Amino acid sequence: INAVFTFDNDSYPRANLMQIYGCEGRQKGCFKDATDVQCVDKGKCIVTDMINGRISTFSRNGRTKVIRCSWALREPWATTVVSENKIAVTSRKDKNVSVISMNGDVLFSFGSRFFQCPCGIAVDKNGRFIVTDILSNEVSVFSPEGKWLFNLGDPLSPVQQFCCPRYVHVSAFGDIIVCDSGNHCIKVFNEHGNFKFTFGQYGRQEGAFKAPYGVTSDGEGNIIVADHYNDRIALFSKNGEFLRNIVSSEDGLYHPQGVALSSDMRLFVTHGKLKATEVIVYSFNDDENEML
Repeated sequence: INAVFTFDNDSYPRANLMQIYGCEGRQKGCFKDATDVQCVDKGKCIVTDMINGRISTFSRNGRTKVIRCSWALREPWATTVVSENKIAVTSRKDKNVSVISMNGDVLFSFGSRFFQCPCGIAVDKNGRFIVTDILSNEVSVFSPEGKWLFNLGDPLSPVQQFCCPRYVHVSAFGDIIVCDSGNHCIKVFNEHGNFKFTFGQYGRQEGAFKAPYGVTSDGEGNIIVADHYNDRIALFSKNGEFLRNIVSSEDGLYHPQGVALSSDMRLFVTHGKLKATEVIVYSFNDDENEML
């Protein structure tokens, strides 16, 4: 779900703090490790909690509902919205991907003999799944039915090789954007899996990363990255040019993990000092009031 902005480096809308969901804990509405967040319609978001082993939805006003699956969720890592009534989730423990209904019914699973440790997941306009594996250092593309199609990156090209790839996102233009955490950079491929470019390097300076985690983009292709150990959310153009930091530790942000952008210009970020125990919601819409 992509928002569209018209901007330049100095006029990209300011992020206003709107809401904070959750706290540390095991009870409903709380988190032990909120590893991922995704947006759905009407201001709703989906949060994956690896340690609590559950997926929860939060409405625009913060009301929460647990998606009660027909099987035990074992260390779910990330989700992607497949359609209005379906999501796909990676499981670190079961080493597979499961496609489930919003009611918790398991429709099918795939990859149990393929993955070593599946992490991030995204779906493109053709319904193909793109899944990262932080142990095999592969990013793989699967058919809508879960059949392996191909891996991203040329294994003979050092610049295209991955080291601990974590999260992945498909832009409005079909580009596949991978957070290559171990190499402290972002790699971008086109919809056919052909390498386009990479940006970023290890460091604290502007435009550098210390283990990029979550990634999303807006309707113009501008890329938003959760720079985990630099405690900031950074904004880049669709060509990988650094524009500015959106929020940072100066705004109370610590170790951001999942990040998502809604169609109504709201940015969702999971974060926390040790583990991610909160979801912070920012708005780029100046017409909204701060902190509902």
